[in-house]
Amino acid sequence: MSADRPFSESEVRFLEYIRQWQKKVVFVVNKADILESVDEVDAVKEFVADNAQRILRLDRPAVIAVSSRAALRAKLAAAGISLTSLSDDGEGGPAPSSSAGGPGTDPEALEAVLASSIDWRSSNFGELERQVSNFLIGGSEGGGEGVRLKLQTPLFVADALLGAAGRQLAVDLEAARAELEGVKLVGRQLAKFRSEMEKDAASQRAALQQVLSEVLVRAERFVDQTVQLSNAPLLVSIAAGNREYPFRAAFEKEVVGSGFDALRTAVSEHSSWLRANCDAQREYYANFATARAAEAGVPAALLAEALNANAATGGSDPSSNGSGTSGATLERTRSGGEASTSSNPSSPALLAVSDFNVRAISTLLDTELQQAMATTVGTAAGAPLFGLFAMQLIPNTLEDVLMAGLSGAISYVSLLNLPLRRADLKGKISRVARNFISDVQVKMEAEVADEVGGATKAVGALVMPLEQAYGDAVARLEARQADLGRLADRVKELQRRTANLE
Repeated sequence: MSADRPFSESEVRFLEYIRQWQKKVVFVVNKADILESVDEVDAVKEFVADNAQRILRLDRPAVIAVSSRAALRAKLAAAGISLTSLSDDGEGGPAPSSSAGGPGTDPEALEAVLASSIDWRSSNFGELERQVSNFLIGGSEGGGEGVRLKLQTPLFVADALLGAAGRQLAVDLEAARAELEGVKLVGRQLAKFRSEMEKDAASQRAALQQVLSEVLVRAERFVDQTVQLSNAPLLVSIAAGNREYPFRAAFEKEVVGSGFDALRTAVSEHSSWLRANCDAQREYYANFATARAAEAGVPAALLAEALNANAATGGSDPSSNGSGTSGATLERTRSGGEASTSSNPSSPALLAVSDFNVRAISTLLDTELQQAMATTVGTAAGAPLFGLFAMQLIPNTLEDVLMAGLSGAISYVSLLNLPLRRADLKGKISRVARNFISDVQVKMEAEVADEVGGATKAVGALVMPLEQAYGDAVARLEARQADLGRLADRVKELQRRTANLE
């Protein structure tokens, strides 16, 4: 470096670069002759030493101030070469003009001439040459340093290469661990998906109770309005033996109709919602596995087998809108028509609703109502008639009175029994409805377990090769890291032994 501008920007960058190689560095400050005093030379040397210590983190680097121009003049003069042209900035070249038999041909004579040269002593170049000679050849002060330097240089290079390899290996290992953790996260995401699906499905099943309650309220109102003494036309019709009263049609229209449609829509929406969410999970994780298979090194045949198995368990078009959905459930379809067309036709709950025979239930209720009304009216009307007939056969007046009272009591009791028959009918309707809803809910719950279980199993089969591949990669990189650590320890030991060479 130059005494007029030590530690230029390019020199600093060079020193920062070679610091990693742990090279032996001697700082040579040229152009010392342009400085006016020894104090200025010492100040420049101190400046160079401080900055070198800061950049290279050395205890105290060697700094030698020289004047290459003065050394050149001294050596040319000692060699018997006259200077005919040498510019002030050093760009001109020396022109030799004497014979080759001068002192320059004898090293010892040349050294003796230089020792008496003022330019040579002021250039301080002799110290630089002694320093280099001691390091490379060995001498009284630096014997063996050249050997150590030759041995340490490749060791320092090896240490730097191992350090760079270790840093790159650490980056690769961190990336592989992150990928492995991402694949393992799929299991937690699936558990969350299952929990959310079960929670949402439970709320949908609970909503069926509202439909049931509305149906039961209408059914009780229908029974109360039908089975009562004030319903004179019905009583007369039944008493006359007319069996064509439209209980069934009225029950289907007023009680079952809208409630059964609401139930069918709710179950259909549930089936569509369930299938859409499970298909979305399958498709999302199929894309996830496909995108990472090549990077993870998963064989194409193994991935294709897992994808085919996943497609076989699903029932949706791969181009469906669920491709970007993961970890969250889709919104339920609010249109009954859309739900019916998109629902799974093999849904157990939907099949149970479709197989439910509303006509059979209404016919049974029709029979129960007619039987209850006929029994009540028949007993209430038949008891007095039977009493009158019996009174004609019994000659005793007291017995006639008793028979009339008994007949009236029977009629009265039969009329009082009418509310009990209403309650019995309500109970039968409630039991049938609740059993039916309970059966549908059980099938819906089983459907959720089957669909969600199938989806999670298919996704697990998709990510299993990825988890295995990334696990193998992490194990392989960890083994390489351990090998690299052992190599670094061996290099450190060789460096220690080299530094202790005598």
